[in-house]
Amino acid sequence: MSDGRIEELDRGKWRGKEEKPLKIKVSSKPTFSSNKSSKPPQAVVKVMNYAQGGKSAAAIVEYIARSNDKLKEDLELEDQKGMKVNGKEEIAEMIREWKKDFDPVSKNPRTRHVTHMLLSADTKMDNIDQVADSARSLLQREFGDKGFEYVFVPHMDTQHPHVHVVIKNMPRDLGFDTPRKLRLNPNDLLHLRKEFAKELNIRGLEHEATLTRDDPVRFREAIRNRLEGVKKNMSWYEATMKTLE
Repeated sequence: MSDGRIEELDRGKWRGKEEKPLKIKVSSKPTFSSNKSSKPPQAVVKVMNYAQGGKSAAAIVEYIARSNDKLKEDLELEDQKGMKVNGKEEIAEMIREWKKDFDPVSKNPRTRHVTHMLLSADTKMDNIDQVADSARSLLQREFGDKGFEYVFVPHMDTQHPHVHVVIKNMPRDLGFDTPRKLRLNPNDLLHLRKEFAKELNIRGLEHEATLTRDDPVRFREAIRNRLEGVKKNMSWYEATMKTLE
């Protein structure tokens, strides 16, 4: 599609047609032409984990609904229709409905029924509403409009505001071609990061989404980390060899 959204191709896999796979190699050469000395922060979209079966799915949803405040009250979840989901009973009812579309585990023990994702912005906690609105718009366009059901909730329990979302991997039948199941590859995650950055920018929170190899600062940091790992392995190897002398 010309609007840059994730394309739905063969075998129900989503492919970002114009994106290249996310690969970081020590031999890669960073491109510096579009980089500046002072740059906006990176928008973050990443898969946290998956769940199989209703019990595990409910546990993840209950986890994102947790609250770290002194009142210990559950946070209010919001689904793809804008409806609120509160408390364990409503979560259990939602999961019972989701389970009707779950694949039988016996057919494939590695089946993934739900995907837990995190969307984060490097900004002040005062901007939590803008971050939540950005996530809401992105999730509706990229998942809700494609028939996927989900719940999400903003969190303020870390250094930066972020949003947790749990998506049911099997979409509803909306009467048009949709992927058989949600499968996110590195191209898709890069696409989602770029779209999330756009939503944040619309709301005045300047962010970008670049690959590590295209950012000289992040690229050097990745190389430094790789070299530190090599040094540690060499130290262990040398120490081990000495014990054998």
